[in-house]
Amino acid sequence: MNKILILTLLCLVAVCSQGFSYAQVNSQGPEPVLIQNTPNPFEETTTIKFQLKEDCFVKLYVKEAHTGSITMLVEGDMSSGEKGVIFKSAPVDGSAGSNETDYTCILETYSADGKLTGLQNIQMKQAGK
Repeated sequence: MNKILILTLLCLVAVCSQGFSYAQVNSQGPEPVLIQNTPNPFEETTTIKFQLKEDCFVKLYVKEAHTGSITMLVEGDMSSGEKGVIFKSAPVDGSAGSNETDYTCILETYSADGKLTGLQNIQMKQAGK
């Protein structure tokens, strides 16, 4: 039993760290769909859309790759359907040698009893001016 659990967790970490989506953690709950942000790459703002098949508790956040800083976009109960959120970041300062910033957007969904039911992520890129 422990070997199966460890193998499952290792696979989940490997899949998520490669930027792929793992849509269904618990087959009993809703299966969220996280849609690639538009535009991508973006300058200061981008729209992130996602679909919920059932009402559930949702966490949607963006993690900046270099610093690890997290911006929480949504945290709370949501009804089923298609949703859209605008992410606004600070302009990229090209003076530090880089004119791009990489982000990972992560969508987590939870059942009424607090169990993780869905986990998806997309990669986003902010282009400098």
